[in-house]
Amino acid sequence: MDSIPWDTLSWSLHRGMRDIILGFGKPCMDLHRGQLADILRQTVEQRRKTLVARGWASGMVLHHMPDVVHSTVVARHGDSGDAVQAVVDTACALVHAACNLDETHFWRDANNASSFADGAQEWGCASILYGYNPFALP
Repeated sequence: MDSIPWDTLSWSLHRGMRDIILGFGKPCMDLHRGQLADILRQTVEQRRKTLVARGWASGMVLHHMPDVVHSTVVARHGDSGDAVQAVVDTACALVHAACNLDETHFWRDANNASSFADGAQEWGCASILYGYNPFALP
């Protein structure tokens, strides 16, 4: 899908493609939802300073954010924009080494795949889902 000329597509088609990707990705996500929720909770606990630097109140990060992030992922939807933003910011803190979050290599032909950020996105996401977190703090 990265080979599609995204810049020339209308915004409504972008939204339609998002719906297709979500539709096909949901069963896979459901298999790993609990594990992802646990990883994101740990990320909040390990990267408190990063989240505070991103604008979150230190009390929120310390006392509430781990549970908010965990319950939002487990619930399959966010009840508020703040809960969704907490999940997004936590995920960004987890994969901070990735240089281009708008580029997806999942569907790309292996012969045409470009290297980037030491392959952080290509191996990082799969390994996180299967029990190894390369972004964990020592």
